[in-house]
Amino acid sequence: MRGREKANKQFGLQKLRDFLEMLDVSHEVTMEPRYSGRGYTAQIVKK
Repeated sequence: MRGREKANKQFGLQKLRDFLEMLDVSHEVTMEPRYSGRGYTAQIVKK
């Protein structure tokens, strides 16, 4: 994550959600994004 994404958590979360929406149907989000430690964590697996 970049500095502005760390400072503004809502901005970083929106960027991550935008990325997750760009994934094609061959991938699945198994864990929703959540803030932990230094940034956001999400789990993505290939179907």
